[in-house]
Amino acid sequence: LHIVAQRRRAEPNKGFRTGYLNHRSLTHRNPVPAPGTVLVRSRIVRVDGRKHFVVARMEDEHGELLAKAEVLYISVESKL
Repeated sequence: LHIVAQRRRAEPNKGFRTGYLNHRSLTHRNPVPAPGTVLVRSRIVRVDGRKHFVVARMEDEHGELLAKAEVLYISVESKL
């Protein structure tokens, strides 16, 4: 989950240790070719305290959407 710690135009959160998945929504649009070439894009939509909202999409080599996902990760506090 280090991608969550590396926000665009921000210093990485050095106190971030790990996180856990709280919610996932996955939508399959088309069959994934196997073998085949796919591109997976993900981005952090927003950060609200320890909550990191992430979206991802999988595309085939022609840019056709194969699957999309929305995920909520919650970072674990550094202090025990």
